[in-house]
Amino acid sequence: MARMQDGETKPRRKVSKRRPKSAAKRMNEAVGGDIAAMRDEVASMIASLDERIERLNRLTKQGATHAAQGANDIVLDALSSLTGRVTQTAEAGVAAASDDVAKFGSQAINRFVREIDKRPLLTLAIAAGIGFIAGLARRPE
Repeated sequence: MARMQDGETKPRRKVSKRRPKSAAKRMNEAVGGDIAAMRDEVASMIASLDERIERLNRLTKQGATHAAQGANDIVLDALSSLTGRVTQTAEAGVAAASDDVAKFGSQAINRFVREIDKRPLLTLAIAAGIGFIAGLARRPE
């Protein structure tokens, strides 16, 4: 009992043997349900994000496949066009070269014919000389 100033004693208050809850425990109990709900919501968001990332990966792979096919088509078209142009240029060059060769051959034959007409005896002597040399070359020794 506690003593008072005039000597009287005052009965003490009964102290509860039960400990009072700490502020942290009371706070934990108060927000425990909210934390659990937040955890569930975060887990749901993570699952949704995983699904979206997986879908994005699939779309990206499909897009890359389509892009590769498109690039192949572009390259094939460019090569085909280039091959066509090279072929046309080569054909034109071959045609021009064959025309030039034909013209040169025709000019050589015309010149040869003119020389034969101008100097028939010289041409006959040259032909006889070539025949004599060819005969000597074939003759057995």
